[in-house]
This record gives sequence, C-alpha cells and structure tokens, in this order.
Amino acid sequence: MKSSTLIVIPARLDSKRLPRKLALEIEGKTLLQLCYESIKSTTELKVVIAVDCLELGYICQTFIQSNDDVVLINDFCENGTDRVSYLLQQPEYKHIRKVIVVQGDEMLIPAGLLDKINKFLSMEKMVTVVTPIYEVDNLLNKHCVKAYIKDGYVTSLSRKYRQNDECEVFEHIGIYGYRTKSLLDLMREPSTDLQLFENIELIKALDNNYKVMVIPNEGPFLNVNVKKDLDSLVKLLGSR
Repeated sequence: MKSSTLIVIPARLDSKRLPRKLALEIEGKTLLQLCYESIKSTTELKVVIAVDCLELGYICQTFIQSNDDVVLINDFCENGTDRVSYLLQQPEYKHIRKVIVVQGDEMLIPAGLLDKINKFLSMEKMVTVVTPIYEVDNLLNKHCVKAYIKDGYVTSLSRKYRQNDECEVFEHIGIYGYRTKSLLDLMREPSTDLQLFENIELIKALDNNYKVMVIPNEGPFLNVNVKKDLDSLVKLLGSR
C-alpha cells in the first residue's frame, strides 16, 4: 500500500547569497545530494526532489535510481512551498495526505525527526522545527530566522531579534510539515506584505491565522546560506 506521507525537497538553482549552491560539490557530491542522503539515512518515507531546471534534474540522475523521485517544475512558482503545492496537485500525488518539506540546503537531519513530524501531523495541520540559539551572534544574524514560541506554537517569525518577555526565542529550521489540504488551502491565499518583507514563507500561514506547532530539537543542524556555512560543512565532513 502506498504511503500517504511524502517528503519533498524543493530545489532551486538560482540562489542569491551563495550562487548555484545546490550544485556546489564537496568531495564529489553536490549539496543537493548531501541533503537527499541525509534525509534517506533517517527515514523510510518516500522522498521526491522538485527541481526548477533541467540542470538540477540531470544532477539528481547521478545519485537517484528512480526517475519518479525527481520532478521538474519550471520556475513560475514564487517559492519552494508553492512548488510543493503544485506538485501535490498532480494526479500521481492525489493520495498524499501529509507532506514534509525539507529545504535543499539543510545538510544535517537528526535521526527520528522526520518520522516524528509525520506522527504529529496526525494531530496538527502544520508543524515546524526549531532549535535553541546557543550563540549570541546568531541573535543578530539575519540568516538565523528567529521563532517566537508560546505554549508550543509559533507566534511570529523574524530575521531581526526583538525582546519579547511572553515568548521563548528559538532558531527556526527549514523543515516543515503540512496536511495536504491545509497547504493547498493556504497556497490559494495571496502572499502577505510581512512574508515578502521578511522573505520567510511560513509567515503566510501565521498571517492567515493557521496554528503552527513547533517540534524542538537539539540538532545539530547546518543550513548552508553563505560561504562561511559552506566552509563549516567542508570542515565537518572532513572530520568524519
């Protein structure tokens, strides 16, 4: 029987802060391959990569055996979440009831995390992952998205740190879980001003009054945004 849960990596070649980052190689493997392999090492759930260009599709063919696990979605979508929602509307994915989205630059996926998200999606419409902020510098780092949490749910997201005595502050990780119907309903809504200003896709859900449950996890996580992150990944892989 087909699983009703799907993991999707929305993969876009044109990245601004680190050009063509998903095609960059470390020890003969692209960042996209490293992300895919990290996911596959932690779960039996099906993983599909939604690419925005043929070049990424060809790259995927070097490490994925089944062509069914790579889907080309031309870049008419505003963001990765829109790309996932378009994918879910295709006939071959009509049976999917829960989707887990992992950004292609998330290099380290903790064991058991994705299966835990799948479990919580039986009770919640939307969930996301947060991790403690251990370094003060990250509070001021715009690449570290701050999640403000109260009673186990996200109240707001921002790249800028602000004091909030009513909420705990965590780092938001680019891993999301949605019930398919909730995601498709959300994607019919227009983008919001705050979502576009902050360039944080999940803000759209908050602005439309969706409750987003958080799953705290110690990690470690490594999101590759800039050259410094890439250097950290090279060092980490070299130490293994």
